[in-house]
Amino acid sequence: MQRDAPRLREVSRFAGLERRVVTERDLVAHSVSVMAPSVSALGLAFVLPDVVGPGAWLSVLLGFGLAHLLAGAFGQFARRMRAPGSLAAWTARGLGVGPAMVVASSLIFGYAVLTAFGITAAARRISGGWEAVSGEQAGPGLEFGAVGAVIAACLVVIARGVRWSTRFALIAESLALVCLVVVLAVTAARWGLPSWSDFALAGASPMRIALGAALIMTITVGFESAVGLAVESARPFATVPRSMHCALALTGLLFAVSVALNSGPAGGHGAGRIRWLRPGEEHSPLDGLILLGLALSLAVLALCAWTALSRLLFAFGREAIAWRRLGAVHPRAKVPHIATLAVVPLVLAPVAITVATGHRLGWVTGHLLETATLALCVAYAVTAAAVVPFLLRIDELRARSVCGAVAAALGVLGLTGVVVWHDAMAGRGWLLGIWAAVVGAGLAWWLVLRGRVSGLADRIGAHDETLRDDVLLPGQEGLHV
Repeated sequence: MQRDAPRLREVSRFAGLERRVVTERDLVAHSVSVMAPSVSALGLAFVLPDVVGPGAWLSVLLGFGLAHLLAGAFGQFARRMRAPGSLAAWTARGLGVGPAMVVASSLIFGYAVLTAFGITAAARRISGGWEAVSGEQAGPGLEFGAVGAVIAACLVVIARGVRWSTRFALIAESLALVCLVVVLAVTAARWGLPSWSDFALAGASPMRIALGAALIMTITVGFESAVGLAVESARPFATVPRSMHCALALTGLLFAVSVALNSGPAGGHGAGRIRWLRPGEEHSPLDGLILLGLALSLAVLALCAWTALSRLLFAFGREAIAWRRLGAVHPRAKVPHIATLAVVPLVLAPVAITVATGHRLGWVTGHLLETATLALCVAYAVTAAAVVPFLLRIDELRARSVCGAVAAALGVLGLTGVVVWHDAMAGRGWLLGIWAAVVGAGLAWWLVLRGRVSGLADRIGAHDETLRDDVLLPGQEGLHV
């Protein structure tokens, strides 16, 4: 009896995007850029030993170890599905539509805040670089002008196509990492290397170590953003999971080196200030160049988070769970241009609030970043929990996969609880209010769709499928839909 030929699609659900052009190296650069190690290693890493005290290195190990557990859980999906909807699509396949919509709203909020933060922080570094190079005080006009320049630059780079934008991110982040290596080398030469006694755990506080690990989450959020480029990636089932681990390994190494240096003789000498090469000097052209290198890194952070958000909105447009025009693709650039432009109001909103309230540029995005971290971490925990029912449904459940996914979900929830407790004790409960509003928006989105859209479960979580031209069917014509 002749078996029926498999029914394969002739055209992808995500037709229009440039398929199979993004390399593994580009994916790693994308994820590294979103984590911006050149900025965090000269910021949080320089002060973490003072915040945590003895055992700061253990905070780094716990924080990045947990991120690797998450990458392993996400890899269970990434090795089987190519979905620009990323975590939302994965959650839909494991836990259903409701949790997926909560994850979707969290991703939109998180990526939008990361984009806005990158733009405003880059503008402030440009202003600081100008002051260091020229020795003159920069006015607010320079910062707001820099905001416009960074936004315009991101749009121009994205419009050139995904091959060009990912390669630009690779080159720009490499230059920023050179700046980081120079600062770390000068710091080590000036103050000396740490000794083994600097890593002793005598007097260490478990709660402060946990708080330090929770702070690590603020720099690892977005490490998975490259999965939104899976449809455009070459060999995505292999390269996407590896790229997450590689990006975390590189970022973790650089961050750990910086923490180690500042746990030793360099700690307490003001090495974390904005004059690394000439401490105490207002006029320092070399430090100005370092600041401009950090500005470039933050601008690339905005570029990559913007790209990830545009792919997310594009997926929602193609799934018809949002404005359908979001699923449009520019015929020449092969990028979702409507979804890309839809990000602009989300980026400008924090700047407008800053102007209206009279605060310094970056005040709004700095506070929103804490809530965005909370929202993304909860989304990570939900997605990790979705691994178990997903693997069970496809009959590929293994004990190792279950243990990794459960450990990742519980670990993220545990550190998130530490952040919530810390914010509550510091009188910043309003951050939890914003997060609750984000979750509420996802649930409201789900309820509206459930009442108006038929076949919702089949729409959410759309992923790229094997096409008719991808396979050979010897002796058959091959059916397609």
